[in-house]
Amino acid sequence: MKLKLLIILLASLQALLLFSCSEKKILPQDKFVKVYAELIFAQDTSSTPASKQNFKSVVLARNNVTEAIYDSTVAYYNADPKRWTGFFDKVTKHVEDLQKQQKKL
Repeated sequence: MKLKLLIILLASLQALLLFSCSEKKILPQDKFVKVYAELIFAQDTSSTPASKQNFKSVVLARNNVTEAIYDSTVAYYNADPKRWTGFFDKVTKHVEDLQKQQKKL
């Protein structure tokens, strides 16, 4: 009887831990590339630190991304530096595209 109660208790504890520890959400790479590139572009074109921070809020809002999700995505990539491989090539291309669009305006 005690063994049965112990098993039920352990199973309940495991289920509780499983449901209480939700995974942090991360952005899909294509969306992260876009947001990251827009932030770099804003940093390069902004003149004051205040406008840089304001633009970050604008870029994240425009892309329906919270700062928490953005930060958890950066942390996810930082956890394994190999994840950044190829990512920066895509960001560079996207920034170049943004620069071309800016020149057309």
